[in-house]
Amino acid sequence: MSGVVQFQKAGRRLAQRAAPNPLLSEIVDALHYLGGQAHRDAVINCIAVFRRNAGAEPPATLAADVIAACQDHLRSEITPCMVSLPFGPDSRRWALSTEGAALMAHKTRMI
Repeated sequence: MSGVVQFQKAGRRLAQRAAPNPLLSEIVDALHYLGGQAHRDAVINCIAVFRRNAGAEPPATLAADVIAACQDHLRSEITPCMVSLPFGPDSRRWALSTEGAALMAHKTRMI
């Protein structure tokens, strides 16, 4: 006998979560900067400005990439939803969800 005890919970593997799209954090940061909600074009422009300020030129496909990342996140059932559509599914207005706002509560909003 080896003397090793394996407890029941230790043998279980945690279900792996899908890695969130890195653009999602940029969307959440932009929404926080814009006051919690904004038109999606304003969010895309804000992300482009953040990237330019960091010294990187945003790709030509930035708008399509950001919209796809947001739609994928809204369809995802794996992680808590950070973004919401306050005026319905056909709306172009994006907002931080309760979870997204709680995540950003510790951050000071840039002026």
